[in-house]
Amino acid sequence: MVDRDFGLINIQEPADELTLQYLGAATLVYWRDLPLNARDQLLRQSSAITGLTKTTGVQESVMAILRRHGQLEA
Repeated sequence: MVDRDFGLINIQEPADELTLQYLGAATLVYWRDLPLNARDQLLRQSSAITGLTKTTGVQESVMAILRRHGQLEA
């Protein structure tokens, strides 16, 4: 799978951001069930998404959340 530019997908409704949070939480719950290549691509893509509030260290933040929830070894 290739990295994709999601710049065309904009947060347009107030509920969109909350919906993305629920989707992220669902992904967290099933993280260990995802194929390794899918996990790697999700991590890579997480820092390449446009249209959301810019922040640094996205991959590191994602890894920290996964560790806190027992989805990665410490």
